[in-house]
Amino acid sequence: LPLHMACRSGCLPLVRLLLMAYPHGVRLRTDIDGSLPLHRASQIDIIEELLRWYPEGAQQRDGAGRIPLHYI
Repeated sequence: LPLHMACRSGCLPLVRLLLMAYPHGVRLRTDIDGSLPLHRASQIDIIEELLRWYPEGAQQRDGAGRIPLHYI
């Protein structure tokens, strides 16, 4: 998914653009492993941005049972 890829790439301006265009994207999970964009975030500034949009995401588990903190 585009937001997941932007979060992994570390491009904060693109992450913000995608969030503004499609706010629900912050809650979408991948079909492959059930991860949120927050599980894929590669930088602190992106993590902070995602948490502003979806603070509950910090406690959401992916398909492996991990919360985003496990990937930092």
